[in-house]
Amino acid sequence: YVTLKTGLGDFMLDVAYGHSDDGTNIGIYHGYSGEAQQFKLKLAYSDNVFYVLTRVSNDQSALDDCENSKADGANVIQWRYNGNSNQRFVFERIDG
Repeated sequence: YVTLKTGLGDFMLDVAYGHSDDGTNIGIYHGYSGEAQQFKLKLAYSDNVFYVLTRVSNDQSALDDCENSKADGANVIQWRYNGNSNQRFVFERIDG
């Protein structure tokens, strides 16, 4: 499992309240590395494209772009893993 820490300091992606239900919001929370902040990366179809599974769902759910939105400010939720494109994330190296 990995944690996904922001570049802004000791804050991590977090499954709200540690719930495992579909539709649970994903947010940023003070880093404590608990199960709500632990994720498993599942390779999709190329070296840098992954599904991000949540530990609180026993790896049955993934981060999901809610309603396949392309709008700025679109919500990210936890949803049952289905392999759809709105559950794929690309990890890109950045400087710094």
